[in-house]
Parts: sequence; C-alpha cells; structure tokens
Amino acid sequence: MIDTTWQLVAPRTPADPSMAEIGVTWGRGLLEEAVEETGALALALTALARELERRIHLGHGRGSSSVDVEIRLDADVCSLRSRGPAEELRIAWSRLPLLFDRPLVAEGLRPRELPAPLWIPDVLARTGGTAFALAAHGALAQGAHEAARRRLRELDPLHGTIGCVFWTDDPGLRDLVRPSAPRGSAQASKTWASGEPCWRPGRLPGAGHGDRPLIISSGNTKELASVMLPRTAEGHAAAELLRSALAEGLVAGDDEWNMISLRSEGMGEGLRVVLSTTTPVAPPKRPLMLTEMLRQIEKPSTSRIEAVLADSTAPAWLERGRRARGMGPEPEPSVAGVRRALEEARRSIHLALDPSHLDFAAHRRLLEIPEIAPAEPDPAEPERVFTVSARGRRRGGTDPATRIRLTRSTLALEDSRTSRGADVVDLGHLVAVLASERGTRRLIDRAGSELTVRPRDLAEGEQLDRYLTHSLRRVPHLRIEEDGPRTHPAVKAKRWPFRVLVSLGMVLALVGAIALLGSGSGSDESAGDGGAGLGFTPGPEDAWSWEHLRWNETAQLSNGTLITVSRPSPQPASEDWDRDHRVDVTLCGGAPSEGLRMGGEPVRPIDQNLVRTTGFTMYTGNHAELPAAEGPARADALQPTTLEEGECTSGAVWFNGFSGDDPRVGYRNDAGDSITWSRDGGD
Repeated sequence: MIDTTWQLVAPRTPADPSMAEIGVTWGRGLLEEAVEETGALALALTALARELERRIHLGHGRGSSSVDVEIRLDADVCSLRSRGPAEELRIAWSRLPLLFDRPLVAEGLRPRELPAPLWIPDVLARTGGTAFALAAHGALAQGAHEAARRRLRELDPLHGTIGCVFWTDDPGLRDLVRPSAPRGSAQASKTWASGEPCWRPGRLPGAGHGDRPLIISSGNTKELASVMLPRTAEGHAAAELLRSALAEGLVAGDDEWNMISLRSEGMGEGLRVVLSTTTPVAPPKRPLMLTEMLRQIEKPSTSRIEAVLADSTAPAWLERGRRARGMGPEPEPSVAGVRRALEEARRSIHLALDPSHLDFAAHRRLLEIPEIAPAEPDPAEPERVFTVSARGRRRGGTDPATRIRLTRSTLALEDSRTSRGADVVDLGHLVAVLASERGTRRLIDRAGSELTVRPRDLAEGEQLDRYLTHSLRRVPHLRIEEDGPRTHPAVKAKRWPFRVLVSLGMVLALVGAIALLGSGSGSDESAGDGGAGLGFTPGPEDAWSWEHLRWNETAQLSNGTLITVSRPSPQPASEDWDRDHRVDVTLCGGAPSEGLRMGGEPVRPIDQNLVRTTGFTMYTGNHAELPAAEGPARADALQPTTLEEGECTSGAVWFNGFSGDDPRVGYRNDAGDSITWSRDGGD
C-alpha cells in the first residue's frame, strides 16, 4: 500500500549530507478564505512557525539552537518548511503534533508578510474577491484571531479535518509525524469563498464566467497571459509547450532576447499558469506576439509533444498538492492528454493587452475576445473635487499635488503636476476597504485597481469621509498597519536640524557628566575609560552617524544625502522556497562629504553620494544576514552611480532566503554611516 501522507523528495544540495529539509502541506488555501475572514490562515501558520522556531536543547553539553520555518500560503494549499541540520529538524519538528490544542494565537499576534499573487487582476477575474487577492496587504478582518484558533484545530495532522502531506529529503526524518490519511473534503467544493465556480477540466465556461477567454486591459506589465490547465503531468507538459509558443511569439515581435518566466499554482482540479517576461513587453508589440503564440499551440506535432513529455518531469509539489487536496491518482501522461490540456488552455486564456493597439485586419482573432478594463469616471455624473488642505501639507502624509475626484460610481486620484491618467476605483464593485488607525483608506475593486486616500489631509475631507463611511458600509472593512510615517523627504529634512541640535546637546551633556565623574575620582585611568565609552558616538568633526528608523522614514546623512527604504516585499515563487525579497530604495544626493570617517581618516567627497547595491544588507529576525539575490539583471534594479547634489535615483534591491517575522535592512558606506530600518525603528 502506498503511503500518501509522506513524500520523499530529491535532496536540493547533496554536497552537504548533514543538511536536510522537512515540510508539511495542507489542502487549504487562501481562495477558500472569505474576505471577511482575511488573515485567519496566515495567523494560524504564523503561530505554528513561531513555536517551531523556539530554541531547542541539543543535549550532552552542546548548548541550544533553533531552526527557521518558512510559510507558504497559496491559492488552495498552505505549507510550512524548514531546512537545516537533520538532528535539529528532528527535535524541533517532533513538537508539531503537540501544538494544535494550545492557545497559540494571542490577540496581538500579527501575520508574517506574504507575497502578492502574480497578476492580481487575473486572480480577481477568475476567482473573485477572496483573501488570496489581498495576501500582500497584511490585512486582518475583525475576528480573524478567533477564526485562526478554529483553523488551527482543523489543521491538526492527527485529529483535524484538513488533509495534509509531509515531505523530506532525509529518509531518517520520514514518519517523524504520523498523520491520518488525507481527507477528500477539500476537492468537493464547487465554488471558492467568493461564490465564483471552481475551474474543472472538460467544462465549457459560459458567458460571464471568469475562466472564459478575456483580454485584461493592461499597460507596461510583465505578465502576458494566463491559462487554466489540468493539475497533472499532462498539464505541466502543456505549460512547457506554452512557454515554447511564447518564445516563438517573442521572436516574431523582434524581442527574442527577453527572458520568459512560467509560474504554476494549484487551483482545485486545475493549474493556473502565468506567462511573464523579465522585461515588460511594450504594449504595441503585444498583439503580434500573442497572436503568434496562439497560432503555435493550435496543432503542435506529435513528435514535439512526445519530446516534451520525455524531457519534462512533474515537480514534487504538483503531486504533493494533489494528495493534500484528496485527489486520486492521475492518468498516465499521453499525447492525447496533452492535446486536451492545450484545448483547455485555449478555452481559458487571459491576455494582458491594451485593446487600442489591435488592428481589425491583423488581429481579428484577438478582437473577438471580450475585455475587462479598469473603471473610468462617467463624464455625465456630477463630481466633487477635493484638494490637500494647508494642514495636510504641514502633516506631510499626502502629496500636496494630490487631487481627489468623487462621482456617484467612482473615486479617482490625480497628480495635478502630471498628465498621467488618474487611478480610479469602481465604488459599486469594491472587494474590500483596508483602513488604518491613522485614517488612511485603501480601496480595492474587482478589476484589481487600488486607490489610497487619507480624508483628514483634504480640505473638507470630513465630508468625503462621511460619504465613504455611509456608501461603503456593506463592503468588507479590514485593518492594516502603516509601517511608519509617510513623510516626504523635504518635510523630513526640515525637521532634522532640531533633531541634530538635541542629539548634539545630549552628547555634550554626557561628555560633561563623564568629565565631572573623572575629575571627582582623581584618576586619569578612569577618565580614559570614560572616554572609551564614547567610541560609538560621532563627534562634531565626524561625517558618520548611526540611526535606527522605521520603514519608509527618510534618513539624512551629514552631507544632506537622503535615503528612504521600504519594507522588504517577498516575491511570488512556485517550487522555489527561498523567496526573493524586494526592497525599494530612493536616494537623493547631498553636498560633497566633509569630516572624518569612523576610523579617523578624512572622508572622500563622494563617500556619501555613492550608490551601490552592496551598501544594503537584509537581516532576518534572528539577525542572520541574507545574501543578495543573484541572477540576470532586472530592469528596475538600483543602478550603481555617483549622485550630484539634488540628484535622485530609485530602484530595487533583492535578497534571497528566509525573512522571519521581523526583518531589518541596513545601509553602510565608506564614511562609516550605519542606518537601519525596521518595523519599530529599534536596534
């Protein structure tokens, strides 16, 4: 009899036999969590991960250690996974069955940060509004903690109602936990939490169905297409054929050097496959490329399909997800099965296109596909315009150029300095309103459009606030935390002189106090020790400084250089567990540096205006350093440069690995500056 509760996988790094991997996947995902329960599953897994990460005693005088635990919350499964020395994994994970009836979910617990799903407008079109579409916001519904406690009992491998599968690459860890056989209840659902029907192979999507062919109006996005395929090895092979077809489309569009990304994720009986490129394809080029891709998948040769079946091996996570969802054995892969999968792709394809670039003669097939587009204000509806008040400008929380336009059916946000189109949400089709204690509201509609507004920063904003409170009373409201004051650099810079004077006054007072203590003791040696205690405090001639800030706060170096760092954002992944974490950085150059480095030698004029990705480091909650992510150059990466005074640059820096609960990002330069950003601004 085949053991369906454990899966032995191939080792990732066979060079180190002392390292092992262990994990568990449950047949429950965020598509099965209603917006009104958002955060419950994330809280349950966060609580489990924190308990597994508690320090363990190794015995025999070897001290203690701890293991890292990574969380995955996907569309229809969720997982925990650890990698480390096999002995430590055995000690830590043997505690797992004992955790599910304990009061782990305290009211103050916050869920770990999650990556956003790929192509959210596509997710919303296929599955409607669920916790999956809101995953990256860290939002919590009222009552989420109580719901998490119920979910924790359901996840119990021994007595719960949700099926699970454990996996490891070390035979010695197999059977560490003996769960009950996977239950089949998860596959019985015919709709997601939104009420939208689940995709099923062989079913023709009707008019109005989210899985029918659609054009999703888009701009310069990386995504090009998505399809639904069977959750089988045949579906996996069909996805590889789609990748090859898109490669031919890129050649036809004279963009053959672009790199293709293919990501698959389980959704019930299907796989949602998203095809993207590392560099966004220009909107005018997309119709030709996608037309060629569709032509390529119409009638692939039998030899081509056989070659793909021979070369492609279904990944371990595919079979694991099927088992956790209670699905039966899949059929033996065949050419006919792959052809059926490609037919499913044609019946469910979504294309990221701007319809204004379609030509009737050249793109007749694409013009037959219905379109989903973001909302636009109706010029026939009366509108009310709100601008930032004088008090709002002083607060610095809302850009002074912001202009809000309200009509009966839409809310639009414009930047009065540019001609860029407004951000618009459809007030009649909102998925959720995310509200913070500071009065910020983030509105998300069914098309995936988002808009953030803080009424208290607007002239007569209390009227807008009352209107939104009344008109959106039936829309689910969730709580979010703002990482820190969203202060504009100019405002932050105005506040710095006072802060510097206070800091300098404190340093001088401390020096005076130590001098008095030294003179009272009459000991030169004692005075010398007191001076050594000031070794990490910059003096008046020093260029360097140390600072601890919250996310999105702006640091100002001694030469006037401004640096702002965002909270690390975990990026979507499929079978690769060690996620990339994206950090957005903005730097504005100051005057040439003057003064002394931390070591006492003079600084170079360029020391504090150099921009290097190596100047930034990310640390986990356990203070472990994460390496910078390696790979091909990315279009929006932070570019090395030397800034002139007043010149600004922005870009992303990537790190790879476990982030833990409370990551930090540090900045260092040759002058000795040491700035750290974190959730609370602490050390």
